[in-house]
Amino acid sequence: MNKYCRLFILLVLILTAAFLAYAQTSRATDETIVASGSHVRSTDEAKSDTSLDTKPAISDPLVRVLFSKGLLTLDEARAVTTGGTALEQRDRLAALLRDKGLISAGEFEAVRAV
Repeated sequence: MNKYCRLFILLVLILTAAFLAYAQTSRATDETIVASGSHVRSTDEAKSDTSLDTKPAISDPLVRVLFSKGLLTLDEARAVTTGGTALEQRDRLAALLRDKGLISAGEFEAVRAV
């Protein structure tokens, strides 16, 4: 009887350790996905959030920084990065920053001349 009790306890310990190891690796994977900017959300977050897209899908790093600092709204950031070539996107960003008064007309022309 004592032998079976030890085997049972050993089995419980092994299964618990395996479960905890799996939980840690899946959590680390989830954190890596979130850190990389992916839009994968857990089911709890998806249930608690009624909007379709809470994280901005902004590809340009400079626009992302301006958005995170509050200099651009989400709609403005998306308008700048949606469609067109890199030059067109830069021109849209420069025009937007000029219209907001963040850069002067001279700075705007210098950016466009590049």
